[in-house]
Amino acid sequence: MTDRYVLHHDGTWYYHLDGPNGYLRADLEAFADGQPMTPIRRGDRLTGWWATDRQAQLIQVVTPAPLRVTGYRLTRPEAESVLYPATLTPEQWEQRRHAGGEDDSTLWGLYERVTETGGTLTEEVSGPWLRLDGQPPPDDGHTWTARLPYVLSQYPEYLHLFPGHIGGFRDAMKALVKTLPRVDGAYEEHGRLHVTVKVPFDPPQEEPWRPRGARKDRTRPVLCTRYLTLDIPQRISGPNRAAAVAEWGRRRGEIVNTVAAAGVAACPHCSGAGWVET
Repeated sequence: MTDRYVLHHDGTWYYHLDGPNGYLRADLEAFADGQPMTPIRRGDRLTGWWATDRQAQLIQVVTPAPLRVTGYRLTRPEAESVLYPATLTPEQWEQRRHAGGEDDSTLWGLYERVTETGGTLTEEVSGPWLRLDGQPPPDDGHTWTARLPYVLSQYPEYLHLFPGHIGGFRDAMKALVKTLPRVDGAYEEHGRLHVTVKVPFDPPQEEPWRPRGARKDRTRPVLCTRYLTLDIPQRISGPNRAAAVAEWGRRRGEIVNTVAAAGVAACPHCSGAGWVET
């Protein structure tokens, strides 16, 4: 089984690459069959994804090579002597360190490294690459929990292409419903969301009312109270992340429309019930 995958979407091929030791590096360059690849960023943040117009036979990453130590230089000219010459080669340095009689703090207190740039390192990213249809996951705030095949369990960059779920839907809808017009309260019980909606009558009705401490009665609008019970799951599942996000949006729209429909002004002839008793 291959342990590397390439995403194909609308003629673009996406490869997830990183530098030596698995770290994302801003100075990394990537090539597909010798052609430069385009890094995919979110704002100024690296994602690790690289795009190309081809399914490459050869993927390479190029990074600056580590600095190479060419010697050691005495930092205190007045200390120069036969014992402590102005410069030491890397070999002389190692000999002094392991010869005994001196500790590292003495040498480091007198000498500093002399380095030079080491050019670049080119590393081939081995395949074979298994094609998956999809694109890198969007940065939309949803947390996707996937049911991954074991072979992919160590590759979270491919999570969004496999079946799974987005959690927290009921909590998110409860918070949303409380912000909608005419909603007077919402609470969860036994996996259901109970919503109270208060609406005015059309034409408006009023009733006498005396506030605490007042000497005279006043009037206030008479409101009709409606109760909704919504069955809302705690998580949205899907064959992949994109499908679950679409289902999240669809169900969210249904809930908003249901609450909005309950917020229509009430008819005084039926007391808001929708029918007239005879």
